[in-house]
Amino acid sequence: MWCCVFFRGHILFGATLLSFALVQDMSLRMGTTSGEATALTQRVLVTRSDNFTPPSRTPWGGTRIVELFKPQLAATHTGIVGESWELSGHPSFPSRVADDFLVTDLCAACPIEFLGAKNVAQSGPQLPFLVKLLNSRGWQSAVVEVRNLLVQLGRVSGPLTPALSQWEREVRDYHEIHRSLVALTAQEWPSAAQSIIEKIRALHTEMLAANLSIQVHPPRGYDVRCPPKAESWVILEAESGAGIYLGLRDGVTREQFAALLTDGADFVHGDVSELLNFVPVKSGDIFFVTPGTLHAIGAGIVLLEVAENSDTTFRAFDWFRKPARMVHVAETLAVTQWSAPRGAAAVAELRCAACTTRRQPHDTPRDWLVNAPEFGVWRAQLLPGTCDRGDTTISEITGVVVLQGALQIHTPHNAPVLISAGQSCLLPAALGRYTLEAMSAVECFGVVGAS
Repeated sequence: MWCCVFFRGHILFGATLLSFALVQDMSLRMGTTSGEATALTQRVLVTRSDNFTPPSRTPWGGTRIVELFKPQLAATHTGIVGESWELSGHPSFPSRVADDFLVTDLCAACPIEFLGAKNVAQSGPQLPFLVKLLNSRGWQSAVVEVRNLLVQLGRVSGPLTPALSQWEREVRDYHEIHRSLVALTAQEWPSAAQSIIEKIRALHTEMLAANLSIQVHPPRGYDVRCPPKAESWVILEAESGAGIYLGLRDGVTREQFAALLTDGADFVHGDVSELLNFVPVKSGDIFFVTPGTLHAIGAGIVLLEVAENSDTTFRAFDWFRKPARMVHVAETLAVTQWSAPRGAAAVAELRCAACTTRRQPHDTPRDWLVNAPEFGVWRAQLLPGTCDRGDTTISEITGVVVLQGALQIHTPHNAPVLISAGQSCLLPAALGRYTLEAMSAVECFGVVGAS
């Protein structure tokens, strides 16, 4: 969907005293009293673990989020889970915390205590980040089926045998598989081979549907109805050959892209993936995707996405998916940063090796993966019995996502709170000093607002 317009959200941008009063009044009418909300800002707020978007929204989704991080939910969530919105103040899928309060209500009722003065001044009374787990289903089983069909095709047509061996030697990533199947199915084949070609074409279509759309997010100032969106990706798992599409290839012009974008008749024409860099990825890779950068998450990937609190997306190309979803040609051409670097230079600029990495003087050092004006992301890997410490009067509202192990969160005025793998929590700005104590080997990620 494009430019998700929520006028309540846009009243909050650039908030004035009038908008604060309006929002607080709305919150009170929805049943959240100011006293209740203020009391919650003194607590560790564990969010519900099943804030999953519906499969209709993520037709590319897989099953790895539940399998890897939330096995306790396996009995009740047996199908596709493409996205889990772990920490969300977005109206589409807001997180729920203690006593079933919505994060959006807390933002409205007591913005300073919950979010912090700096965040409110920067973004208005809304959560300054949006944190998701995301999984695109893989290609591995389909690639095996395609190979078996290619063997059958060779038996029927004979000359394919050298081509098959070349395919197995040279096709090293998922984009090369895509390109090779485009070329293969575009050839003229004898009638005896047609049924096999149709099966390969159907498998190819199914494989492409596991890619997320090629899309772009607008920069700040583009349109008041379309909030900007910078985002970062931490790759948690990737199939061999899986990758992302990131930025334009060397030499690609706006005119060339526009011509192909509007000629989407079949697999040969309209496929703008040929104009983007395909970047194979592995666990641990980190990217910061700036607004105006064309991108797509490919098949077979699990990642942690941290973004600005926006769902504004302009879809450029959707891999011939059926049923077709809306694409946004004019908006894509308008917001893409055509002056940005191309090719390897673009990828190098967006890899987070270029972002500041710093160590904090805590019991166990934090790795700062992203230190951007929009938000910051850190990772802590804790051995049993070790601790990580922070202070939300300095960092303001902080999100914590635990992907491995279990930890207790200690605060001055509350009993310890246990949070385990697959759970996330918010530490309000008014909470103050906190300690994360590892009860087992822990990997967790922290998120803060504008630096």
